[in-house]
Amino acid sequence: MRNAQTIAIVLAGIIGLMSVITGLSVLLGLKEVGYMVLNWLVVYNVVLGFLSIVAAL
Repeated sequence: MRNAQTIAIVLAGIIGLMSVITGLSVLLGLKEVGYMVLNWLVVYNVVLGFLSIVAAL
């Protein structure tokens, strides 16, 4: 059971980190995408990514 919890924590942290990195790169204009972006949705994903990282700690 302990191993399953550790794996879940690590995966939550990794997914949160990927969400934050990707979302911030789009919001800051570092990454150009060829389609229309809903800024509120990207902000939402970044905020929840930060929460995932905090929960993983």
